[in-house]
Amino acid sequence: KYVQDKIAQGHDVLLEIDVHGGLRVKNVYLEAVLIFLAPPSMDELKRRLTQRGTESAQSIQKRTEIAYKEMEYVSYYDYVVVNSTVEAATEGIGAIVHAEKSRVARSDDLISVLLERRDKI
Repeated sequence: KYVQDKIAQGHDVLLEIDVHGGLRVKNVYLEAVLIFLAPPSMDELKRRLTQRGTESAQSIQKRTEIAYKEMEYVSYYDYVVVNSTVEAATEGIGAIVHAEKSRVARSDDLISVLLERRDKI
């Protein structure tokens, strides 16, 4: 409901969900744009998880295995952003949002308003 309300109000909504959730969203909202956030490498992912010091070796192993399985779904997504740094990933996602909002197919209202005023020139 929250997401539907925000979309109805004209807001962009970003969801951080697993690959299966992303595909379910795409089935409900065909206009949804899926961005796959990928680690720079699986070794780097494992290093980051280990460096945090918040998870057991077994938990890190399980998360790494899940990441490998999720990579199999990247081709179902519209974009991939490599999470080399938080700043670079944020910039990449922002660029995608900007580009998607600039698509002609998403600008019907603007185009209609501009063409409507053509007769008044």
